[in-house]
Amino acid sequence: MQWLSDNAIWLLLAVGLVFLMRRGGIMGCGMGGHRHGAGGGHSHQENSPHDPVTGRPVDRTKALTSTYQGQMYLFESESSRAEFEKNPQQFIHGQTHRHGGGCC
Repeated sequence: MQWLSDNAIWLLLAVGLVFLMRRGGIMGCGMGGHRHGAGGGHSHQENSPHDPVTGRPVDRTKALTSTYQGQMYLFESESSRAEFEKNPQQFIHGQTHRHGGGCC
């Protein structure tokens, strides 16, 4: 019992670190539950794609598509797709930062 009380702070820190890593809370990279490119709008790599312009989920059955550099992206509206097609680089490079996605 003495050891436990002497090392309580270290145990709490270790538990907190494991918790953050499981949630992906340390720079977006974690041991579990981590989604690369969350909010990315990649149509065939994710279970629930997101519009890269708005960040909202896209219904695959109603989605509009656009292909850029061999990657297909899904959009929830024509205006969203048009905005993407004006400057795709703006959205594919900024998407992980805007939506809290991965770092790796």
